Amino acid sequence: MDEIKIGSQIWMSRNLNVEKFLNGELIREVKTNEDWFKARQQKQPAWCYYKNDKAFGDRFGKLYNWYAVNDPRGLAPKGWHIPSIKEWEALINTLGKNTAGIKIKTDNTNRSPYGHLGNNESAFSALLSGCRDEDDDFAKIDGYAYWWSSEKNTDYSATFFWTNESSTEIYNNAYDIGMGLSVRCIKD
Repeated sequence: MDEIKIGSQIWMSRNLNVEKFLNGELIREVKTNEDWFKARQQKQPAWCYYKNDKAFGDRFGKLYNWYAVNDPRGLAPKGWHIPSIKEWEALINTLGKNTAGIKIKTDNTNRSPYGHLGNNESAFSALLSGCRDEDDDFAKIDGYAYWWSSEKNTDYSATFFWTNESSTEIYNNAYDIGMGLSVRCIKD
């Protein structure tokens, strides 16, 4: 497992790309919008590749709904866990609130008109991997990166952290737990 130390924390240096829970049971791969919606309605764990294309998975990892993130069978590999809000905030504070977004993103396209794509000073190697949004559509690749936290807000929302190509910061928000977002794990 590739890892990097940022402050006192050890993070994976890539987005999670597993298709089995820690106990060895398969997580359901979902390809159609109808099946993704059904997984949300039935509160079932699911994952997908961006645009259902494995080439995106090789580069960006898988997108998981929050039911997979929160499943008691364990999404994170042994010795790792999904970061809490406090752990994400510690990362942000270590890197500097106003510059954390720059320090985690790779500068792999040079296409940002804002000049803030990233310098990857932290070696976090964040790629702008997009999401499967609340309408079950794929969106925002090369523009936004999103990662789940371990914390649910309401029956329908959980906290995630995000940055985009023009941002110098990392932000948090709470939104639909049926969305497909990336996962970045932190060491126990």
